[in-house]
Amino acid sequence: MRLIGVIAIVASALLCSCGNGGYADYPDYSYKMTIYADGNAFSTVRHVEDDRVRSWAIAPLSSGWIRKTKMQGEAVIIDLNGHTYYALLNNVKSEFGGFRFVTLAFRSVMPTKSKLEASYDDYQTDTPEEAQKLVKVSGPHDLPRRVESNGVGELETRPTFVTFDQPSDPTSLREVAPDDIGVSRITIEITDQPVTNSLSGRFNNEFWNKLWSKRSHKISEELRKGSLYKNPYFQTIEAKVDRDDFSQTEKMK
Repeated sequence: MRLIGVIAIVASALLCSCGNGGYADYPDYSYKMTIYADGNAFSTVRHVEDDRVRSWAIAPLSSGWIRKTKMQGEAVIIDLNGHTYYALLNNVKSEFGGFRFVTLAFRSVMPTKSKLEASYDDYQTDTPEEAQKLVKVSGPHDLPRRVESNGVGELETRPTFVTFDQPSDPTSLREVAPDDIGVSRITIEITDQPVTNSLSGRFNNEFWNKLWSKRSHKISEELRKGSLYKNPYFQTIEAKVDRDDFSQTEKMK
């Protein structure tokens, strides 16, 4: 037991003394997403915490450091013609979202690989040096509608847009095509403005529990039939979207 204790102390000392292992740090930053729809502009500000953290699990195979990213922020609220729409934190189909919106919009400044070589993971900054360059980009940049990805073809990069036909009923959730509500442009820019907090009063736990209750019931039904997820329901937007697609508040530090 004493030997194990000594090893733990030495390992801890080495980790503390090494800091980030001599690597440059990933910067934290905030970005504003602005959606132009039907002649109006709707914005939200999100904060990205980006860091290099120690992982003993991969240490034998690499440097022992991995990248960890968390985001605080919420969906863009779009109030138009008596209806409320939400541009979610990501695209629930292609899974583009979060900090990837930034690198997608800044692709001319932070070029990815060629069209034939590009893959999903190429639409991000791989190194701290690239990330440091990214957060110094000034002004708004357009988010593309789609990008090419090797082996997959075109991927939709804009966030998923949804609405609730009955605002108090989460099961009335449905997807909306951006063109149908007049979305003409989406821009991304680095900002020092505070994180937007407009959704906290709109949805509570009871609201989301209704959605989870229906989803749990569907899962139980399919488990009894032995055909889990074969039900078309699980391909609907209602089955895929969750609270975290609307708002994320967890801090990494």
